[in-house]
Amino acid sequence: MRLDNTYKVLIVNDEDLKEVKNFRVTLRKFYVLLILGLFALILLVTAIIFLTPIKRLVPGYGELNSNTAFIDLTNQIKDLEEQVENQRIYTEGFKTMIENLDADTELSLAKEGNTISTSSLSSTLSKLDQKYLIAPVKGTISNEFDLEDEHFGVDVIAPKDEPIVAVLDGVVIQSDWSLRDGNSISVLHPDNLISRYQHTSVLLKEAGAKVKAGEAIAIIGNSGEQSDGPHLHFELWFEGEAVDPAQFILF
Repeated sequence: MRLDNTYKVLIVNDEDLKEVKNFRVTLRKFYVLLILGLFALILLVTAIIFLTPIKRLVPGYGELNSNTAFIDLTNQIKDLEEQVENQRIYTEGFKTMIENLDADTELSLAKEGNTISTSSLSSTLSKLDQKYLIAPVKGTISNEFDLEDEHFGVDVIAPKDEPIVAVLDGVVIQSDWSLRDGNSISVLHPDNLISRYQHTSVLLKEAGAKVKAGEAIAIIGNSGEQSDGPHLHFELWFEGEAVDPAQFILF
């Protein structure tokens, strides 16, 4: 049987067997038309399956879709967990700040009653001395730490628009403006260490933000009623006690 042989195909009426139509075709042409027809049928079925809701019935498709949704949900849960952890750290830091405010009052009373424990203070300084703290800004100290004068930090004069950096890794627990301190920001570090930066011109971080040691968090400024020129008022609070930053940081 040759592919080029020609065959006559008749179409007849089934009732009276009269010829309705006839045409001639070769086997080669018949096979080509058959293959094209099957290919068109495959394309049609594929389009119906993947472009209509029928695709959900294809084995494995539903599982893949579910896996994608599961991955998205897992990522959302991770984001929520991180937000909850940041909020927990922020809350703990805010609580510590409230306790520090109480410590201010206790320090004032202690000065009047001469009841400050030297051994307790020495223990605190010893623990803090084991930490490596970066200078928040390089400059000259114009006003030193003085508990008796209720000056719980140091004033550092630095060039205008100089960036202020975090002294250690931590989480921002306060970032706002007040009439007394101007633009101020506080960072909670490990082991109940809090650094406070006041009278800045610009705050670069919001409460809840994680910061790295040496990362810019504010800009030198002259904001607040207690500021009489561009400088940084910097405080260190360790385990609820104000300590002299100049003992642990080279400005």
